[in-house]
Amino acid sequence: MAADLNIDDSAHSDYNDTNMFMKSSSRVHRSHRKMPAVSRWPFALFSLILLPHLRPANLIANDLNDLFSSHPLPGATVGVMVQSLLDGQVYYRKNADADLMPASNLKLLVSAAALHWLGPAFRYQTQLLYTGKITSRGVLEGNLILKGSGDPSLSTADLIQLANRVKRDGIHQISGRIVLDNHIFDDRRIGYGWECDDLPYYYAAGIDGLNVNHNLMSVQVLPGRRADDPVRVLTKPLHTYFTVVNHAVTVQAGDPSHLVVTRKLGRDVLVVSGQLAMNLSPNLYRPTVITVNNPTRYIGLLFRHILIHDDVRGLVNRSRNKPSFVIGTTPVGAKPLATHYSVALSRLLQLMNRPSDDFIAECLLKTVGTVVSHKGSDPSGIADEMSWFSTLELPVDQINVVDGSGLSRHDLVTPHFFCDLLSDMRFSSNVFTYVESLPVAGQSGTLKYRMHGTLAAGNCTAKTGSLDHVSTLSGYVTTKDGEPLCFSILLNNFLTSDRQAERLEDRVVEKLAEIDRFVSSDSHKAGSK
Repeated sequence: MAADLNIDDSAHSDYNDTNMFMKSSSRVHRSHRKMPAVSRWPFALFSLILLPHLRPANLIANDLNDLFSSHPLPGATVGVMVQSLLDGQVYYRKNADADLMPASNLKLLVSAAALHWLGPAFRYQTQLLYTGKITSRGVLEGNLILKGSGDPSLSTADLIQLANRVKRDGIHQISGRIVLDNHIFDDRRIGYGWECDDLPYYYAAGIDGLNVNHNLMSVQVLPGRRADDPVRVLTKPLHTYFTVVNHAVTVQAGDPSHLVVTRKLGRDVLVVSGQLAMNLSPNLYRPTVITVNNPTRYIGLLFRHILIHDDVRGLVNRSRNKPSFVIGTTPVGAKPLATHYSVALSRLLQLMNRPSDDFIAECLLKTVGTVVSHKGSDPSGIADEMSWFSTLELPVDQINVVDGSGLSRHDLVTPHFFCDLLSDMRFSSNVFTYVESLPVAGQSGTLKYRMHGTLAAGNCTAKTGSLDHVSTLSGYVTTKDGEPLCFSILLNNFLTSDRQAERLEDRVVEKLAEIDRFVSSDSHKAGSK
């Protein structure tokens, strides 16, 4: 199965430009990695000359303690750790060894493991092959095979390009079937412990060896022509994929509008309920997206539709025993027609971490398992993650990981573990790819609208996370006096709003960015009033 995956063997080459990122904790020095002398000495000089004159670390801890006291979160378990990336000194600990739900901070783990095992230049390959022969009349006397590698980024446009290749090769009719080879992954499509209420919605899409459009369908609901008419339900890119149960009605102009669009559990049945006013502005008819229950059936129907539209005939076999597409494996000797390559992993990580895309994370986890252990499953991918983390001397026996995205409430990680991982990744050959995949405060991704107008804006790069009663933030920030820090803030079981929890996280990071230990403690206190 791994033969379908393009692996970058250069990913494990030595990194020779670590001037900005000094690996600091004593644990790393016990491993046998050596920092190039040319990039080690500036930080050693900084530590020897300047650190004795800096503001004592206990004042940093006092600042954060005061912050947590003045911004309480009722019912919350608060886990925090802040560590220097220069010498490994821990500046702050609060329940740092408590196992807490990380939410999407868990993507920091799969990002690191994917970079290590696959390399930043890795690309998924979706192959189009055929069996039999192509006659002079343009008839494929055999099967057309679509073979997946678990690509989470494949789109309708990519399928159209593959279909165009069929036509360019002179195939106008297929006497056999479309064979869908999705066997690179196991058949478990959703993560362990995912809540059933989440499954119809975009962030909980199931994955397969063949995926398209994140395994989502766009659903748009429009008012009928008259009051009391059923609303109109339009789905894209296929109009007939879902069975639609429409309980929603059109109401008079000026009446309130409210709609619920969902999918029945375990079925491709779309349920629409509520009401929609006739005079509602078309700009407010916003489409929603709903997950499909059977990703392979979805891509099969879509690819067949594209081929027929592209004038490749003979696909709809009316025999009940011979459907137009089947799930199967690629036989030895199948001939290649075309290959679609995804963007490189370095770009996929940006597409995952900046908006916090669960679907990509889950595909990457199974891909790691496929490449390393030749088993495209969550348990295999997790075992390979932990295997590498163990070589870094990370305490893998103190955490519990069950998926790649953090959507499961069974995931448990400590702030200490996150800081150790973040510190290790600063030393990694993949440091720039890793850090650049993360949102930047005040600028990009899920941090775009946070920490504006502070010293953390444009400075802090970190991964956000959110579940019901869970909010997390882990990443990097540089102090005003120039010291790089890593931090992890895990807030669980709070009874306040998500925004209040996020504001507390922001204030912690802003406080770290404001640290200037060249200022005396008295001056600091005066300036913090």
